Parts: sequence; structure tokens; C-alpha cells
Amino acid sequence: YNYYAYRYRDKIGRWRFLLSLPKGDREKGIAMLEALRQTGIYSQVEAWYFLIEIYKEEKNSQEQAIALCRTLHETYPKNPFFHTLLAGTYHKFHDWEQSQLTGREIIAKAGSPNYSDYLIYQAKYLVGESAFFQGKYQEAAPLFDEIIAARPELPTYLVPWAHLRRGAIYRQTGEQEKAAAEFKFVLKMKDVHHVHD
Repeated sequence: YNYYAYRYRDKIGRWRFLLSLPKGDREKGIAMLEALRQTGIYSQVEAWYFLIEIYKEEKNSQEQAIALCRTLHETYPKNPFFHTLLAGTYHKFHDWEQSQLTGREIIAKAGSPNYSDYLIYQAKYLVGESAFFQGKYQEAAPLFDEIIAARPELPTYLVPWAHLRRGAIYRQTGEQEKAAAEFKFVLKMKDVHHVHD
């Protein structure tokens, strides 16, 4: 409560007063989550996860987010969601090499228990987008093409964003007509995570 009440204090505004809610305290909230992460029994993992999410959103907290995420995955190596969270955390902070490496580890586990298509396609997207941002279009394109061909329903962002990145690759490689067709197709799709921007 303390951390989020502090973070969203402007949005809570007068509701805090009307509901007699106490003010938030960022430092106290983080300290409580950290203590729970270290000594908690039933909600230790949840506290760990929320700390990662907090540090992912705050400026100058990249090292803390990655370290916590890496340790979470190492502590629970058979949990595919934590593995995917690690790949996504590297990706968020533009560590393209580690995002690709971790994403490829996830892809290699396709067919293993608990590594669902949902997670495998997310990993393919992360690897493809990391390669895209490194200018490795020949590596990125087949991953986006695979997502487009499979058309997974979840997560909902995958197909529209794969089309958008495919169009960007066409544009970067001089295939302007194919790029324009992809971009037009994206605009006809549902706007998921601001793909129309």
C-alpha cells in the first residue's frame, strides 16, 4: 500500500481524504516489500515480483530490477514465467544480447512441461525484436514471419506488432511496397499497445 499510495498520490487525491486513507511512503513501502521478500513465507514470491515491477518502472533502478529478476529465476529455475520475466526485463532495458540469449533458452524449451506456446511465442517476439533493434534484420524476419503464420491469439499484442516490425524490416531493406502493405494491414487491426502510433 505505502509504495503505490505514494506513486499514485496525484490520482488518489481527494479520495484518500474522503476514505481516510493514510498517505503513502515510498521508502517504507519498498522496505516492507524487501523484508517480505527476504523473510516472508506465503507472500515472499509476490513481494519479489512487485519489487521487480517497481524497479522496472523507476528511473535509475535497472541494476536492481535485473539482479532481483535473475535471482528469482535462479531460485525457481523450473518456473517458465520467471524465465520469461527475465527475458522481458533485459528487453525493457535494451540489453539486446541478454534478451536474445534468454529468449533463445526459452525457445529451446518448447514442448517442455509448463513452457506453453504462449511463452514460446513471447520469447520468439523478444528475440526477433532484439535482433531488429540491433539491425540484424535477417535474423529477426523469420521469427516475425513465424508468429504471423501461427497467428496466436494470446498475448494479443504479438500478431499486430509482428506485422509492424515486419513492415519496418521491409522498409529498412528497401521493399517499400511490401512495407506499405504491412503498415496498412496493421491499421486495420485492433490497436493493441499503441501499435497504430
